[in-house]
Amino acid sequence: MKPIVTEHLTLFPANRRDDRFLGTLFYDVADPYAVSLAYVDHGSEMAAGATFARTLLVDYLTSERWIGPDRVVFGPHAEPGHTVITIAPDDPQADSGEAVLYCSTRLLQQFLDATLREVPLDGEAAWIDWHAELAMLLPDRQRTIAVRQAGGMFDGWGTGVLTAHWNQADTFIVQVPDADGLLLTWQVSRASLASQASGDGWFRLALPGDDGDVLVRCADVHAFLTRVGGAAA
Repeated sequence: MKPIVTEHLTLFPANRRDDRFLGTLFYDVADPYAVSLAYVDHGSEMAAGATFARTLLVDYLTSERWIGPDRVVFGPHAEPGHTVITIAPDDPQADSGEAVLYCSTRLLQQFLDATLREVPLDGEAAWIDWHAELAMLLPDRQRTIAVRQAGGMFDGWGTGVLTAHWNQADTFIVQVPDADGLLLTWQVSRASLASQASGDGWFRLALPGDDGDVLVRCADVHAFLTRVGGAAA
């Protein structure tokens, strides 16, 4: 499981100096460019917050000046050691107006340092599942396939996933579940897949190390290769 970094901090609303409430910063390595802040405002009793680029926090903490041309703005508070966070409403036409809060700068820095230990700056792309992202954007480039096996990784029938590689035109990603429900993943060339699925019925999928008898239905592969422009011969 990819790690999630959290930091709890006390938020003070600028317009209610005697009030305070708990906020939480979240950083999910599965979405490595983004940071989220969530809290419940005691005044409205509504959940609130925002998601913003992690670099926004980096820029502010390294410059200590007002940063944020978009929905979320960071800036130094008059009280040393504190930061002002201004969050505009999701809907510019909303009557709620912007939220102006302040919190400990030390806790912001502590949170940012923890995220950077997990994913350094400029290392975010390595944590993104580009195949999954592409599948969401281009659903025609992924297909659920029927698989079965007499024993080994799983018993009986199951389903796998066949995905066209996001930047290698002649490569496909094959995923089938193991006995624990975890996906086993490997790559196969277009030519190899088309050759294996050239008949009717089911074919034995050639696995790395030849460590299983996974059978895949030819019709599923034929349909997928035709969809992505590489029909089996």
